Amino acid sequence: MILGAVIWHWWIAPLLVALGVIMIIATIIGYLKKVSSIKYPPKPKVPAEEDGSD
Repeated sequence: MILGAVIWHWWIAPLLVALGVIMIIATIIGYLKKVSSIKYPPKPKVPAEEDGSD
């Protein structure tokens, strides 16, 4: 019974490590995006002006 556990568990560790790294990177990107949006707010969109030439 214990021998079976040793065989299958090795693939879980790389998946958990990869998921952890992705979550850390996503947290950092989300934090930087939120902080920079407060410091540099998006410019208001100006509606396209019609030139009046027909």
